Amino acid sequence: KNCKQLRSCNEERHIVAKDLGKMKVSLDKLKSKCGMISSVNAGKVESDKYESPEYKLIMAAQKREELQQEGDLLDETIQKKEKEVRSMRKTLMELRQRNTSFRASFSKADTNG
Repeated sequence: KNCKQLRSCNEERHIVAKDLGKMKVSLDKLKSKCGMISSVNAGKVESDKYESPEYKLIMAAQKREELQQEGDLLDETIQKKEKEVRSMRKTLMELRQRNTSFRASFSKADTNG
């Protein structure tokens, strides 16, 4: 009876060891797959569905800084253009005034001439 129990225990141990080996191989495959996916996703974090709150905070701060810089550039451009418009209006007013004076000098010449 002991011999049968020993053989039965050995067969059972063998089956369990075989299953354990299969599970270890499966676990190794999953670990390598997970490592590969993690390394691929590390290169393209933006397309990842889950993003940590820290990552979102950093991205928001970077976007805000970019928008601030873009806004500053636009504001600077607007101020330069407004200055150009004021200068052009001043020049136009001077030209109109000189043109009016020039026309007035012709009409004086016509009445006298």
